[in-house]
Amino acid sequence: MRRLKRNQREFTYSLINALSNQTDSSGYLTGRSTVTYQNAVTARGCIVFRGTSSYKPYGMDEEWSVQIIPDNPLPVTVGTKITIDSKDYFVLSHPRTMNEQRIFCK
Repeated sequence: MRRLKRNQREFTYSLINALSNQTDSSGYLTGRSTVTYQNAVTARGCIVFRGTSSYKPYGMDEEWSVQIIPDNPLPVTVGTKITIDSKDYFVLSHPRTMNEQRIFCK
C-alpha cells in the first residue's frame, strides 16, 4: 500500500557538497564546521510522519520523525538535507533492502 503512486508526494533533497572548518576573527580554528550543500533535486516518494518513534536497523534505537520510501533509490548519505513543505529534515539512516530503500529523518 505504501508504494502506490497516489500516495507519493514530491520533496527535494540536497547532497553534502563540502565541509569547511570555521575560524574566528584572529584566524584560529573554532572546532566547528560549516556544511555547504549542492543544488536541490526533486524526487517523489511515500512520506510517513510519525512524531517521535524508534527504529532499530542494527540493534540501536534511533529517534526519527519522518520516514520516506522513495519511488527510485536515491544517492543520499547521513546528513543529507531533505525539504518537505518548506521544512528541512536531515537523514539519520538509509537502510536498503533488495526491493526498496527507506530514509529516516529527524
